[in-house]
Amino acid sequence: MDANTYFAIGIVAGLLLIFEGVSLRGNGGRLTSLIGVLTVVELGWLVLCIYVLLQTELPGWTTLIPAAYLAYFVIAAWHFSRVANFDETTEFSDIRIPMSFAMLEIYTGAGLVVLCGLAWVQFAEQLAR
Repeated sequence: MDANTYFAIGIVAGLLLIFEGVSLRGNGGRLTSLIGVLTVVELGWLVLCIYVLLQTELPGWTTLIPAAYLAYFVIAAWHFSRVANFDETTEFSDIRIPMSFAMLEIYTGAGLVVLCGLAWVQFAEQLAR
């Protein structure tokens, strides 16, 4: 995978993160099938970030993008495990995602869009060669 493709996918992934966070806030943190689909897409982005870190040479500072997303994912999983209030007997429809987690997703998505957009613009000419 080349860097341009990664940056383009990163912008889409960031927009989906923002959409997921806004959807969570809008429905009071209730899980829906849409949130489930977006979570699967987010896991796909995580796998892609790990692949890019291991297999792709990104220009300049942009290696920080997949590394930062990996760090976000670890922190978000830890945060969620600390603030989520359910156990294995809780019904799926009764689970409520804390608003702090929804806001974390919105901010991360916005950061991902901005960073991938900046990287794409900054290195477009270099990557075209």
